[in-house]
Amino acid sequence: MKRTAIIILNYNTSEQTIYLATTLSTLGYYIVVVDNCSTDDSADILSRKLNLLNNCKFLCATENGGYAKGNNIGIRYALEIKDFDYIAIMNPDIELLHDETIENLCNALEQDENLAGITAVTILNTTLEKINPCACKLLSPRELIISDVFLLNKMVTRGYKKLTGNNKLVAYVDKIQGCFFIMKRKCFEEIGFFDENTFLYFEEDIIATKIRQKGLRLGVLLSETVRHNHGIKDGEMLNKNKRMFYNKCMLDSKKYYMLSILHVAPFVWRISYILDFTTRKIKDIWS
Repeated sequence: MKRTAIIILNYNTSEQTIYLATTLSTLGYYIVVVDNCSTDDSADILSRKLNLLNNCKFLCATENGGYAKGNNIGIRYALEIKDFDYIAIMNPDIELLHDETIENLCNALEQDENLAGITAVTILNTTLEKINPCACKLLSPRELIISDVFLLNKMVTRGYKKLTGNNKLVAYVDKIQGCFFIMKRKCFEEIGFFDENTFLYFEEDIIATKIRQKGLRLGVLLSETVRHNHGIKDGEMLNKNKRMFYNKCMLDSKKYYMLSILHVAPFVWRISYILDFTTRKIKDIWS
């Protein structure tokens, strides 16, 4: 078994986290679960239940600094404990359909020196989408501007209509999903792990851009499939206050990505913000 540390970030999802951690512990993996200042009783429940598992460490963040910072807490703790070769990021709502998936993904990474990170084909809830959510294209600044504009967004294709693999069944892509992926420890370390300047959203875009700048690649192993049980998040989006919070996080992260990672001119960002913000307002009025 490859030396792999698996990081699970929990926020008010203790039941899903316990199920996933138990599955991974049974398979023999080392797991770090970080509670990101949950507002329910997750921390108490997890501290009791996870202590019963083998190779599982439970940590509590002192503040909710967002998705990137929470995952980095787990990554850095794991690397202080052991010299792992691979870092796996798994959201609590990810379900492994096959026991060998993580090992097979690590093998694919090991066999390709240019491959920095990898994920699996993903079933979203109960649907295998034609344009699979496991990977997307990196958008140019122009595409980013129009991608969230009402009607104009049809001009931009985010996903891949077809994923074509090499003889190892690895399909090279621009960007892999943030809910489940595995990185070579060395490559992840070289880009500073997650960029903590975002609270939520655009983590994958930042990682993908930095990996591309290193001359490395990301991929999807077409022979492996996982399930993303996204029902809880989908339900939250029906709540207007939650939706407003997520919209703000999206715009804040988009601003950082465009200005600090893509280095667009400030006026380009202002155009993007006005169009994006207006579109989200229209959608809220109609919903």
